[in-house]
Amino acid sequence: MGQCWGVTSGLPVDGRGSVSNPKYYTNANAGSNETIKQRARDRAELTGFGIGRPLTIYTQDYLTWQHGTKEKADISRLEIAKNAIKSIILTTPSVDFGLAVFNVNAWNEFERDGGRVISGLKENTSAVKSGLITTIDGISASTNTPLCETLYEAYRYFSGLSVDFAYKNTDLPGAGYYVSQQPQMDASVVKSGIYDSPFKKCQNNASVVIITDGVPTKDAAANHFIHTLTGGADKYGSEAGGDLNYLSAMSSWMNKYDLNTSEPGDQTVSTHTIGFSKGAASAAALLKKTAEVGGGRYFDATNANLLQGSLQQVVSEALDTNSSFTSPAVASNNFNRTQSFEYAYYSIFLPNKGPTWLGNLKKYRVTGKGEVVDKAGNPAIGLDGNIKSTACSFWTPSAVCSAGGDGNEVEKGGALSAMQSADSRTIYSNLNSGLTELTVSNVAITAGGTENLVNYLGVAEAQLPSLLVGQWA
Repeated sequence: MGQCWGVTSGLPVDGRGSVSNPKYYTNANAGSNETIKQRARDRAELTGFGIGRPLTIYTQDYLTWQHGTKEKADISRLEIAKNAIKSIILTTPSVDFGLAVFNVNAWNEFERDGGRVISGLKENTSAVKSGLITTIDGISASTNTPLCETLYEAYRYFSGLSVDFAYKNTDLPGAGYYVSQQPQMDASVVKSGIYDSPFKKCQNNASVVIITDGVPTKDAAANHFIHTLTGGADKYGSEAGGDLNYLSAMSSWMNKYDLNTSEPGDQTVSTHTIGFSKGAASAAALLKKTAEVGGGRYFDATNANLLQGSLQQVVSEALDTNSSFTSPAVASNNFNRTQSFEYAYYSIFLPNKGPTWLGNLKKYRVTGKGEVVDKAGNPAIGLDGNIKSTACSFWTPSAVCSAGGDGNEVEKGGALSAMQSADSRTIYSNLNSGLTELTVSNVAITAGGTENLVNYLGVAEAQLPSLLVGQWA
């Protein structure tokens, strides 16, 4: 509970004090009684610190400016949106961003339809970030609003399908629109007319954020394709009512079905929508449904601050389930935790006097609130920081769960039980630049021949199968 020099000891707290005299900490220290300490802990947990949830931290200078007196300036909605997006990109190093924009979509339907990816999803390096900021600066607002058609093009990008609408944007001299003056399609995400899907191994979800300041216009060119794909499930409105739109049908499909069958598991996309400015009120119902069936959230952002906050919330929620990162060791003497996407994996070992220790790997799920739960959805970690004895990890047989769970016992459940019940398994090794199946022939190739391998190991050639493969498979 000790803080830096010159600051009262305590734990962080929100909503205390006043604007002129804010209270940053609940006063508590090692000498406080247990009631005061517990109250301080309870209030600290409400701030979100230390529970695995992404947080936005503001400096005192920023807060002073934010709540101080400001001069008003006339800024276009486009510039406000661009500034908000750039701010998120610059302040969120752990997320990979991409960007798609509308084609001009004029003058009529089926002319210059849809949208295009102007920056594909790439690792968020300094160079990529700088290039994306430059691209955003070059966006203009002289287009219609084909929300559905552009999401359809994004679907093709995520799925690794052929380019469609991105190739159909051409000059429109009558409107002063020239393709050469607009951000171009990102050529690096296309190979021979086919999108290179951003989904790679160990990635199973991405998020799309749709920002609009009004209702869709000239947005029916993808309807036939989406209806054929989805059967019209979760579409919005009706043709008779004049409000038919397949945006929600597209978001629903992307949220439910595997978009990239070339990779193991199901790769899906969650769609969030933001209605920016009061002009988007007429599109609220469509945007709400699109987010609801698309696995995301709808935000009503009528000003710059709300837009910024909405984007921050989207990124925060995406990080709850999509981020892949390695966390530090948990304060315990017998296991450590690594979190990948929405799951946490605990490696557990049983100490032994000899060099060989029995080990196990146990899988649990991490909720949006940062809580680790077992396969039944019950809390898996006790107050002492260890796995509860009643917890039942994924991969554990139902019979073991019914008998009380595998808890933190190394010999029970987890990956160990799955391995023990398997008829056979394939072992891989980093023999060369990547993972290669561990066989005598592959090891011999790496060693430069069987004779070299035998000499190096100091064994007879007949012993190689049992030594290299027999003890592991």
